Amino acid sequence: MKTKKWLGLFTTFMVSISILIGCSSGEKTAETSNQPATETATQEVPVSERKPLRIGIEAEPTSLDPFNSSDSISSFVQSGMFESLLKFDQDLNIVPSLATEFSFNENLNEVTLKLRQGVKFHDGSDLNATVVKQNFDFLMDPNNKLARRSFLSFIEEVNVVDDYTVTFVSADPYAAIPAYLAHYRDWE
Repeated sequence: MKTKKWLGLFTTFMVSISILIGCSSGEKTAETSNQPATETATQEVPVSERKPLRIGIEAEPTSLDPFNSSDSISSFVQSGMFESLLKFDQDLNIVPSLATEFSFNENLNEVTLKLRQGVKFHDGSDLNATVVKQNFDFLMDPNNKLARRSFLSFIEEVNVVDDYTVTFVSADPYAAIPAYLAHYRDWE
C-alpha cells in the first residue's frame, strides 16, 4: 500500500514538472537576460520578425460593430478597437475619454460633453460634434434596427453646440446618461 502511495505522489510530481517545463518558452526575457528591461522594451522589432497576438476568450463576438451588438464578449473585443466618449475608471467613476468633460443642465435632462480636440479617425478625418451627432442619429434611427438602439432609447435628440461640444437630451430628468454613454467600454 505504501508503494502505491509513493508511486502516485511521484507520478503526480513528475506530471506537474513536465507541465511547467512544457509551458516554458525557453526564450530569455528581460528578467533572465543581461539587458535592462527598459532597453528590451524600447527596441523596435523588424516587421518580418513580428508575431500575431492571440487572445483566448470564451466565445466569439457577435459583431465588431459597436452599434449592433449588446453582448459582453463583443464589447470586450471592441474596447481594443474603439474609444467611447466617457468610460469607467477602476473605482467605477465616470471619467472622460474622447470627451474632456461633461456637465448636466439644471433639470438633469441634458448632458453636455466637450470633445477632445485633435482626435483623428483611421482615415485622417477629425472627430467633432457633428460626427458624434451623425453617429448617434444613425444609432437612434428605428429604420436601422440596431441592437444598441433600445439601450439608449431615452435619448430624445443630440444637439451640436459648437465644433467640439455636443448635448444629449432626454425627455425626463435622467442622471444616468453619462453611465450609459460609458457603458459599452470595459474598465481601465
